[in-house]
Amino acid sequence: MEFIEIRNRDLMRKIDEEKRKILSNGIITTIDLAIRAAAQAPAPGYYVSFDHARRCVGALLRGVGIANSRSRRGQMMVEISEKCRRLLDTDPDLKIGDALARVLTSESASSFFLSFAQARNIYFNSRRAARLRKHRLRQRRLF
Repeated sequence: MEFIEIRNRDLMRKIDEEKRKILSNGIITTIDLAIRAAAQAPAPGYYVSFDHARRCVGALLRGVGIANSRSRRGQMMVEISEKCRRLLDTDPDLKIGDALARVLTSESASSFFLSFAQARNIYFNSRRAARLRKHRLRQRRLF
């Protein structure tokens, strides 16, 4: 659950960045343009547990493949395994777990690996939750 919260917070920051960038160019548009740009923009990291990534990357490196490798999550695992493969090729003494730990802790992701619809839902749900928190704080101050 904590990876999802971190990803959502990072995505909201990226959407705000994209929104400012679009507005600074003098373009008047809907929030959807900023959401789409943010979802496709590079992400600070991979939002996945080590254990899950280890199972998927191990299967991909052995050539077995993974279920749903064409999904966005599957594409993320393929990207992680390619980065692990490069590390393993440059340092033959490196173990898969160590290469994976290095990728997960120090590499950025090529995108958030979210569809536009997923990113849009995250945006509007986060906004709604923030408004609700703000409303509850006001209510507490009144009493």
